[in-house]
Formats: sequence, structure tokens, C-alpha cells
Amino acid sequence: MIVACRVSRTGHAREVVNRLTDRYPEKVLPTVVRENISRAEAPSFRLPITRYALSSSGAEDYRPVASEFMERIPVVVPVATTSPTGRVPVPDRWTYSSRLGLWDRGWE
Repeated sequence: MIVACRVSRTGHAREVVNRLTDRYPEKVLPTVVRENISRAEAPSFRLPITRYALSSSGAEDYRPVASEFMERIPVVVPVATTSPTGRVPVPDRWTYSSRLGLWDRGWE
């Protein structure tokens, strides 16, 4: 999937997005992410824009992008088994990333 960012700055950028949309209509997401200073600052604080500046235009643009991704990507629910201690359900072959706060199967 293709997310258009920084499109409003130049006519050339808009033309590139238009060509991508013409050639790959199913891959280009309709939401365009505007450029703003908060979005540029967020990585240096190790925060996503949606936590660094909740009401910024960048955060407002990324919420619909996330919804569009969720609509297009199928969700796989892991089958849980019991951990060796018998207390905590642990998905088969999945690992928990505390940095991301997500369960991940990794690369297969």
C-alpha cells in the first residue's frame, strides 16, 4: 500500500501521486498525510505522532490511514495455548514485543 505524504507542497508531488493512483488504484490510499512540524519532531521523542501531538494535522491525518490499513489487511488471530507455568495463555509461535506492545510471528 502507498500512503501519500507531503503532497501539497509542489505540483510535481501532486502529479506523482496522480500517476501512482492511475497506475495502482487499489494500492494508493485515498487519505493524504499533510506535512507539519509536530510530525517531524515526534520521532526524536520516540513517540508516534498520535501520542506526541494529539490534535496536530499529522495525527488527524494518520488516524484515517490506520483505519484504511485495518480495512484492507486481514487480521490473523493466534491460537492460544498454556505457558509452561500453566498460568498465562501464550499464542503458538508468537513472541511479544514489549517495545511495540504487540504480538508478532516474526519473519517466516
